[in-house]
Amino acid sequence: MVNGLVWAGLIAMAGAVFLSSSWMGGYVSDVDETAAQERRIRKKQRMRWAMWCLVLSLVMFALALLVYNLR
Repeated sequence: MVNGLVWAGLIAMAGAVFLSSSWMGGYVSDVDETAAQERRIRKKQRMRWAMWCLVLSLVMFALALLVYNLR
């Protein structure tokens, strides 16, 4: 059980790193203002998902620690 919680936390942490990485959005130069605005909106959404992945990983690590200490 502890092992599964730790792995789930690690996977969530990797997901947060992947979502917040700069190459996820690409390096295309946007000359169109609407395209640039859409990219900013998508980046905000990715960062929001990355934040939730970090919160999930912290919860998983805390649960793993709790389960380990209660054994």
